[in-house]
Amino acid sequence: MKVVERSQKYNLGFFERIKRSFMHEGASDQLEPEDGSTSEMTPKHVRTTGFIPADSGDIEKLDVEKILKGLHEVGQRMAEAKVRMILEAIEEATKKAGTQIGPHDDPAEQIFEMIEKRRIDFDKQGRPILGQFAFGDKETSEGFQATMARISSTPDLRSRMESLIEQKRGEFLDREAARKVVD
Repeated sequence: MKVVERSQKYNLGFFERIKRSFMHEGASDQLEPEDGSTSEMTPKHVRTTGFIPADSGDIEKLDVEKILKGLHEVGQRMAEAKVRMILEAIEEATKKAGTQIGPHDDPAEQIFEMIEKRRIDFDKQGRPILGQFAFGDKETSEGFQATMARISSTPDLRSRMESLIEQKRGEFLDREAARKVVD
């Protein structure tokens, strides 16, 4: 089954780096966000099947490559199912938190809405720390980069972005001023 595991890891991409936790008892887990509320989470299961072409009479002649290919396909389908499950959980969480964005006809509007809804910190030089962006495919990543370039090169869009960043800087400074430092 190592072939299936390796195939899953390869096909999960950056989702493979998500920290795992193990449930030791029961069929659900208790979640406690920073706000002190609690909720119960029941893990979802991913299942898939594979097909290795062989009749019972041909089993001794079965090609190892066909077996490995079948196992690789099982791992790939498992990874695809896990990614769908992760993306559904992200969508559900962002809807619940009120941070889901779009859709918009203009991708720049989607970026502005995303920045409006995010908490942004600033480094010691006063530059915004926008965090990381994850894209499902190269096309989406390139589209994001092209939209950011358009925002930077279009005076009214650039001005709007600068204004939004200044608003976020004010929010950051307010948070920092209200923060209590512990000895």
